[in-house]
Amino acid sequence: MATSRLGIRLNLRNNAPSQYDGFDFNSMVEFAGKKLGANEDGIFEILTGDDDNGVAISGFFELLRTDLDEWREKRVRKLYLGGQWSGNMQIGVKFDNDAWTYKTLTPAETSLGEHGNEIYWRRDKRGRYVQFYLGNVSGADFSIDHIAFIPYFKGGSTAGK
Repeated sequence: MATSRLGIRLNLRNNAPSQYDGFDFNSMVEFAGKKLGANEDGIFEILTGDDDNGVAISGFFELLRTDLDEWREKRVRKLYLGGQWSGNMQIGVKFDNDAWTYKTLTPAETSLGEHGNEIYWRRDKRGRYVQFYLGNVSGADFSIDHIAFIPYFKGGSTAGK
């Protein structure tokens, strides 16, 4: 019986790594246009459906923590998100070592066409370092091509950021 493993794939065209968690395979390959995974139980075609044996596929990413080259505490006023998504998205912001604060973005348009959303954020959270999270809800497909935010620095300045 297979166990849960972490898989890492390297795109040789741009040296970008991808991480696969929860796949129970000790090896994966693309062969004859099909993506295959193998383990002690056999060889399986993978990454072909909209769900994982009836369970919604979750996807997310976290951006690196940053202080924006600014030592002062900051808050997030607004986030701008651009890309494609077919359903609700969960957005998270984390300051310093605090817990994540999340909002659910419900798009007006749920086709996989290009979208843009402006999200006003809570003003009661702040810190020197900030980090962002973005994930799908209920297996929604998504592709993000733009994330930006307006920081508000302690002392009132937003200049230069």
